[in-house]
Amino acid sequence: MSVANPYEPHFTADGPVVFVGREDVFAFFRQHLVGAPLTHGLVLIGRAGLGKSALLHQLERQIDERYRPCLIRLSALDLSSEDRLLAALAEAIHTTLEDTGASTYRLPDWPAPAEDGTPPDLRGWFKAEYLAVAMSALRLRHLLLIFDDAHLLFDAIDEGRLPCDLFSYFADLLAAYERLALVFALDATHEDRVLGTELLSDPSLHIRLGELSRADAERLVREPVAGVLDYEDEAVEAILALAGGHPFLLHSICRLLFRRSEERHHAGPITVHDL
Repeated sequence: MSVANPYEPHFTADGPVVFVGREDVFAFFRQHLVGAPLTHGLVLIGRAGLGKSALLHQLERQIDERYRPCLIRLSALDLSSEDRLLAALAEAIHTTLEDTGASTYRLPDWPAPAEDGTPPDLRGWFKAEYLAVAMSALRLRHLLLIFDDAHLLFDAIDEGRLPCDLFSYFADLLAAYERLALVFALDATHEDRVLGTELLSDPSLHIRLGELSRADAERLVREPVAGVLDYEDEAVEAILALAGGHPFLLHSICRLLFRRSEERHHAGPITVHDL
């Protein structure tokens, strides 16, 4: 029987689910998503390829069920204007409410211009009307807005596509709703910008994503193919020597080794020669 390759270097939400470790990061979120309402955003910082997106996708399974994650993949959005960003946020929240089983019939429609052509106050509408209804629909549950690839917001601000006070507006939203929390995941190259942004400036609310521990890296190699093929111990050691605990590199190497094993119908283990 043919078995799909479980290794995927480029994370996609509908791709193979291979995830190990990161207990310290999940504990960080569990710790800070309880108690007093947050006045600053939570920040996940890491180099490209360390698995930020995959981790955020797993977050719902790791935190209190009262918190409803709304994951916004900024890399998939049109960030050419604040109007388009707010429209995308409204759509993502609508989907989250539906997935949660909360009522969406009271959510207000996108506002139209005034009769004289004056454009609507979209910031005011989103804050005072749309979010108010959304939070009410969630009842006692909390809404966790998660911005993946949040460094793209900084890029859009620098290029004039988004307003320079965008993060101040996000802070206003946070202050307005006790059951709202914000998470920003971004590349480590933008860390200086984070520390210089008031909403994100509390270092106690930052966590840095590092490479996987040796034990978790070995799990990432072996567990996805358990019962399908085996690795010789020497081959595993050689893979870890090449990739360390870097998830992208581990997935990349093991994806190619799986293909090689497929060519011989998974007869025999993966060896150093294969590597």
